[in-house]
Amino acid sequence: MSAKTIDIIKATAPVVAPHAAAITQDFYPRLLRDNPEVGIFFNKSNQAKGAQAQALADAVVAYALNIDNLGALGGAVGKISNRHCALGITPNFYQAVHDALLASVVEILGDAVTPEVGEAWSNAVMALAEILSETEEGMYTAAEAREGGWRGYKDFVLSKKVKVGEDTIAFTFTAVDKPETNIAFTPGQYLSIRCDKGSPTPRHYTVTSNPGDPYLQCTTRHVKAVGGNPEGAMSSYMHTHMNEGDKVQLAPPFGVFTKNDVGLNKDTVFVTAGIGITLARSLANDVKTVGHMHVDRGNDYTEGIVSDIQNDCGIATVRLYGEKPADIMDAIKAGGSDKPNADFVLCGPLGFMKDAKAALESVGAKNIHYELFGTGKM
Repeated sequence: MSAKTIDIIKATAPVVAPHAAAITQDFYPRLLRDNPEVGIFFNKSNQAKGAQAQALADAVVAYALNIDNLGALGGAVGKISNRHCALGITPNFYQAVHDALLASVVEILGDAVTPEVGEAWSNAVMALAEILSETEEGMYTAAEAREGGWRGYKDFVLSKKVKVGEDTIAFTFTAVDKPETNIAFTPGQYLSIRCDKGSPTPRHYTVTSNPGDPYLQCTTRHVKAVGGNPEGAMSSYMHTHMNEGDKVQLAPPFGVFTKNDVGLNKDTVFVTAGIGITLARSLANDVKTVGHMHVDRGNDYTEGIVSDIQNDCGIATVRLYGEKPADIMDAIKAGGSDKPNADFVLCGPLGFMKDAKAALESVGAKNIHYELFGTGKM
C-alpha cells in the first residue's frame, strides 16, 4: 500500500468504525446474492444470529486502525488463514468479497465516500486479500507436503463408528485413495468434514486420533437439530444416518491451538466441559500433563475419552458434576490454587470458559489459554 492509502485509511477509520456493523450487515446478503456459490463457506447459525456480521465488523475496524502496524494482527491473520484453508477458500473468493464490501461501504456511507476515499479502501482491502492469499497458499502447500498430505477436500470412508459415551461417538475416517498411508498433523488441530446430506457447509472437529495413524478420527456429541437448528445439522446426520462404509470429504487438519503456537512450555492442566474434552485428548500426549478437571452432566457422557487420557498420560481426571455452577467453580479454584504456575488450557462452552477463567484468575493463575470457535468473545 502507498503512504497516501495508509494516510487516508487512518484518517477515515474513526468515521467508518461506528458504521462498521451496518456495513457488514449489508455486506453478507449482498455477497450471497451476487455470488451464491460462496454460501457453503458460511455458518447459517452465525448468520441468523448476526454474529458473523459483527465479527467481520470488528475485524475490518481492527485492520483499519492498525493499517500502519499490520504486525499487530499477526495472530488474527494466522487464525483466519487456518480457518480459510479448512474451508477450502481460494483466491477468487477475495475479489467477490472486495466488490461486495466496497458496494456496502458506499451504500451505508453515501457521499462521504469520495473517489479518493473509495480508491484507498479498495486498495486496503485488496492488500489484505493478498496477505491472506499468500499465507494460505503457503499453508496449502505445507499440508500437501506432509506425510499422507493433500490439498483441498478429498474422499474418505467412515471405517469405524464407536460409541464412547452417552450421546458421544468416535468417527474414524480412512482415505479412499491411500488407506494404508499414515497421516501427519500437529496435535490440537481440527479436521473439516463436508457431506451434502448432512451439511454442505464444512464443520470442524478436533482430531482425536494420533499423528501418524493411517486414519483421521473425530469425536462428537449429538447436538440435536430440533426445529431445523442449523447448529445440529451435521451432528444429527453423523450420529443418526452416517454408517460405516459411507463416504465423506475431509480437508487436511489445520488450526493454531497447538503446543508451540500457544506456548505450552510448563506443566499443563486441562479444564474441560462437555465435548471440549476432545482438545485434552488431542494435546495430552504432546505436553506435560499434570492435571485434568472435567465437567459433564454425568459419569457416562465421555467415559471413553476420559479412559484414553488416563491411559495415555497416566494422569487421573477429576470429574466435577453437580447442579450448582458455583460449586463447580469452587472445585476449579481449588485445583488452580494447587498449581498456580501451570499452564491451564480451557475448552468447552463459552460461558463455562468465561467462568473458569475468572475462577482460576481469582486464585492467582496467570497462564490461561483457550481457543474461541465461532464468533464468541471472552
